[in-house]
Amino acid sequence: MHPLRPRERISSMQIPELNLDDISDPATRQLIGQLLNVIELLAAENATLQAENQQLRDEIARLT
Repeated sequence: MHPLRPRERISSMQIPELNLDDISDPATRQLIGQLLNVIELLAAENATLQAENQQLRDEIARLT
């Protein structure tokens, strides 16, 4: 079995639409908001690293 390509993994991990205002507990609402921000940052960093890895793979292939 082949591993999923990066785009396939990202699309399969989509978080459903969430309205933070629907969360009645303020502490929970704040925590969920912070967690979503962290997830967004990590997803962006992951995409950057995946692109860099692909560039390095391409360079290795060119050199061999």
